[in-house]
This record gives sequence, structure tokens and C-alpha cells, in this order.
Amino acid sequence: MLILISSEKTIHAESAIVEELLERFPLFRFHLRKPKWRSAEKVRFIRGIDAKYHTRISVHSRSALPQLPDGVRWHLSGSHSMSASASSTSFHRKKEIISSGGSYDYFFCSPVFPSISKKHHVPKHQWTLEGIDEDLARKAIALGGMDARTMQRAVQLGFKHYAVLGSVWNAEKPSEAFEQIYKSCPNIDPIV
Repeated sequence: MLILISSEKTIHAESAIVEELLERFPLFRFHLRKPKWRSAEKVRFIRGIDAKYHTRISVHSRSALPQLPDGVRWHLSGSHSMSASASSTSFHRKKEIISSGGSYDYFFCSPVFPSISKKHHVPKHQWTLEGIDEDLARKAIALGGMDARTMQRAVQLGFKHYAVLGSVWNAEKPSEAFEQIYKSCPNIDPIV
């Protein structure tokens, strides 16, 4: 699985870029992560994208957003006590994964490599999925420093799924950067 996470910053014509990518590349999910946006702004952004793509969109929030359009999923940010309505979350340490119980569709492991979008966001330990139950390991998404080159290194650490952010949104032409990553992704099959 490949996931594209939005930039925290506002990008010119971002919803149009996202919709174009969803149209052209059918095997990826989009995560809307705008921590400074209010719920209404997030919902407005999603409603600006054709409803036929809503099942491939997740929204990051610290609590459920009941007004999300049908089909949009919810990613729990900032806490690991899972809500029944959240389909994904993030972990920063391997022991959090092991003690989590796995009651979600997938989760981010972050940062796997030094972040491209956050200059001082670096791994505190080397991520590896060794020793994690196989059912849990198949839900792991490598996040942090992901680009075409590091995805190959993530495979060696046991990852089969990846999330990109800075390698796309920091590029001069985000659509072209995403296309290159998509075409070089070692495993594009979705988890869900």
C-alpha cells in the first residue's frame, strides 16, 4: 500500500492535485493531515474532491469528526487509545505496536528515516518489524524520509507498505514527484 499524506502547509490547488492523483493512480490512499485546520475546513476540503474517491481518504484528528462525508475514514492522531470509529493510528516505538492489540486496519511507524518535511524529526531507534506478530506486521506503514530510494531500504527492515509526504509536497511539481514514487513503489497492493 502507498499512502500520500497532505502537507501541513496550504498548497496552491491542493485539492485539485489530490483529485488528479486519485484519478490517475487507483492503488493509493490519501490522508488529510492539517493540524491547524478546524473540522469545518477539513470537511470543506474533502467535499471539494469528487465523492467517488472518498473511500480512499482518511482524515487525521484527535477526536472523531461526525460530519465527515460518507466513506471517509478517520485516523486517530496524538493518542493510542483506539476508538472503534478510527481505522488507523501512528506509533513511534515498537513496544507500542506490540501492546496495542491491533484493533485498526493499519498504522504508521514513524519516523523510519530522517523526515524530509520536518527537519529535526529523526528516528530515535532503528525501526524493524522483526519480532512483531505477522498479522500486526502486515498492517505497518513506513513513514518518515520515504522516497523511491528509501522505500527499498524499508523493505529490508520488513516493511511492505509506505507513506510519503515531503518527497512529494516539497517537490517543484508534486504530481510528477508522486508519479515517480508510485511507479517505483516495491508493493502497491492495498491492505484494505
